[in-house]
Amino acid sequence: MKKNIIILSTLLFSVLAFSQVGVNTPTPKATFDITAKASRGTAITAEGLLVPRVDRQRAQSMTGVVTSTLIYVDSVTTGTQTGTAAQIDAVGYYYFNGTSWVKLIAAAPASVNIYNNNGTLTDNRTVQQAGNTLAFTSTATTGTNHFSVDGSTFSVDAVNNRVGMGTTAPQNRLDLGSTAGSSATDVNGKKLAVYNNATGSSFYGLGVHSNTLQIHAASTATAAPGMVLTNTGRVGIGDPAPVANFDLVGNTFGIKNSTGSGSWDNLWFNVTAQGATINASGAESGMQFRVGKNTAGTYGDSQTLTTVATMMPDGNMGIGNTTPGERLSVVDGGNANQYSGIAAFEANNRTQGVGIGWAGIQSIGTNGSVALNLNAKGSGNIIMQTQSTGNVGIGTASPNANALLDLTSTTRGFLPPRMTTAQRDAITTRPAGLMVYNSSTARLEYFNGTAWVAF
Repeated sequence: MKKNIIILSTLLFSVLAFSQVGVNTPTPKATFDITAKASRGTAITAEGLLVPRVDRQRAQSMTGVVTSTLIYVDSVTTGTQTGTAAQIDAVGYYYFNGTSWVKLIAAAPASVNIYNNNGTLTDNRTVQQAGNTLAFTSTATTGTNHFSVDGSTFSVDAVNNRVGMGTTAPQNRLDLGSTAGSSATDVNGKKLAVYNNATGSSFYGLGVHSNTLQIHAASTATAAPGMVLTNTGRVGIGDPAPVANFDLVGNTFGIKNSTGSGSWDNLWFNVTAQGATINASGAESGMQFRVGKNTAGTYGDSQTLTTVATMMPDGNMGIGNTTPGERLSVVDGGNANQYSGIAAFEANNRTQGVGIGWAGIQSIGTNGSVALNLNAKGSGNIIMQTQSTGNVGIGTASPNANALLDLTSTTRGFLPPRMTTAQRDAITTRPAGLMVYNSSTARLEYFNGTAWVAF
């Protein structure tokens, strides 16, 4: 009793002297200052501050609670998580915030966190990295889904360094899943967007459908791709289902010398309702066709090219001639055959035909003797006909077999060369049998090997 009176007297003195209360200290440093009896050493007497201990039912039953009131909930087997006790879910310290009891210290150990326990976010969270890095590392040696967001929405295969979107088992560095569009216009086929506007009506990127890779540029959600590559190696431009190795749908295909060449120095192919055309501009020296063979490399590397044909702006065409002066100029490049080295025309069985060279026209083929015919169109007169026997017919398709030259006509005659006596005698080489008409004597004459003799 005496001890309690001394303590009470000390408290009263402290309150009166300093308006502060001290426990175990005559000089409190705060409004209420509790000092341990033995702050050091091995004393076994318990020390500390005990706040009111209540169960959850008692806590939620309190009324008129002042903000900042502190309690210790020692049981949650009573009461419910409703009203002011909505956040009392475990044993621990709680303070009143004016509306409800708020947990001050969790009863669970501090090691419980998202790394060793599942949980649910109760609000939005933001991680402020500042100048620090945020890294996830894995030592997994098996499996394919080591970090994911909402299942297959985003998945990381840390073993094989792969990322999947739409799959939890990515097969490539970036795998967008195995789904594909059912048609060229299916919105589900648009897989990878490089750019798209807010309404989704200007899609630039890649898509896939029916074993076909799509390339889109400013496509709407249900638009067909501008270019495709099929699994059979076919490329389509303007055609989502190409039927050729390169299938271009449109009326113009062009090749320019440079981006700034404008409407000149280019080659383009036009297909219109009037027909197809090949157009070359800036070809003042002609459009040339060159061929060659590689000794090494590809696409022109280490090649010796030969110009085999040239088309000039004035309409002239040259074969073996880069500067043709005629509508068709053919030049024998090797002088190998003066009769058939320039052009050849043969039957399908290659047995007979005609060759044209710089020295003349010659029959060609495997047959030793073939006819060389100059025929008039339709039922017109035959101008000249040769036979395999070596005789020539003019005006007849069947020259007399006994005549080397058979001239046939019912309206015209044979006209030999006409000249004066002086012109006749100027012939220096006169073989026997040479025939002329002497206009000076008005006689038909022939040379008998010694002199001219008149018929």
